[in-house]
Amino acid sequence: MSFKINLFQKILLVLNIIALLALTTVYLAALVNPVHNYWFSFMGLIASLPIIICIGFLGFWFLEKKHWAWLNLGVLLIGIGTYRSLFAFHIGNNQLDLGIRIMSYNVQNFDLYNWNHNQESRDKILEIIKKQKPDIVCFQEFYTESGGAFDNISRIKEILGLKHLYFHRTTVLKETHQWGLATFSRYPILSFKNITFPNTNNNGAVLTNLLINQDTLSLINVHLQSIQFRDPDYAYLQHLGQQKPDLNQSRHIAGKLKRAFIARAGQAKLLAKSLQNIKHKLILCGDFNDTPVSFAYHTLSKNMQDAFLKKGFGFGVTYAGNLPLLRIDYLLFGKYFRINGFRVIRETYSDHYPIIASFSIKP
Repeated sequence: MSFKINLFQKILLVLNIIALLALTTVYLAALVNPVHNYWFSFMGLIASLPIIICIGFLGFWFLEKKHWAWLNLGVLLIGIGTYRSLFAFHIGNNQLDLGIRIMSYNVQNFDLYNWNHNQESRDKILEIIKKQKPDIVCFQEFYTESGGAFDNISRIKEILGLKHLYFHRTTVLKETHQWGLATFSRYPILSFKNITFPNTNNNGAVLTNLLINQDTLSLINVHLQSIQFRDPDYAYLQHLGQQKPDLNQSRHIAGKLKRAFIARAGQAKLLAKSLQNIKHKLILCGDFNDTPVSFAYHTLSKNMQDAFLKKGFGFGVTYAGNLPLLRIDYLLFGKYFRINGFRVIRETYSDHYPIIASFSIKP
């Protein structure tokens, strides 16, 4: 066996080692609290990239120098748990028509600020939901007005036939314009509770206890901290490879990401602590604003079943904005549920795709 390598192979080996180090930081992104070290959280956003690069190096070295291939294979095998959270392999037996259907949807205020088309977008969103025939819908970034064309509460009750509602108003303007989290249900709501996050007006969680036949189901609808990118931020990121990097703009974006990572970590821990006091069968859903390779997801998904991983296939992308390949919306079920089906609905009337799952309650 020859260990001699030429200059080209030396360069590739250096790049390979850098990629392996990057992959190792991806594994740590879900475990390290960004309060202590936020740099690992950045790697969670691009987790698939070092994975794909290292798989490529694995194939190359198997053809060229097999002993280096074993190094790549060893590091890749360490992260099997990470890949399982990123990619679902389920094929067939996706029974969405079986059992109770629940949907989670960040509706981006029903496109409120696109003044020329907002009512049209709202109607399209409701049309999508009506077609899926959900029994329960959890909305994030929900907007309604008391009376008028944008009385979305009345409209949803009329169109979807979901008569039971709890609306947690996070922002109220002039007593008529209202933003927040809304949970609509075909089943009676026995009680509800707001779970407030510190230092934010726009994010939070709500607990509603639903009566389904003889079972009480505890449903958490959550919206974790947004990054709060604006149009110039998205435009800069979209053209990053086509223009000279702007150091000030890069720092500005990195600062927003850092603050959001840290805020979500605190919110996830606070919410996880609240979950420990829940005595009923639990479903947790909503917009986490973070990837499966993140401290927030890792904290909230413990002892829970991820509907996408159980019944989906692929990357399960739920973010419809300018940042690609991000799964940031989730439907998580406790152990007393059987997940029958799952789907991401690829309709772009918000910057999120709606997700829907069907479930049955185990005896």
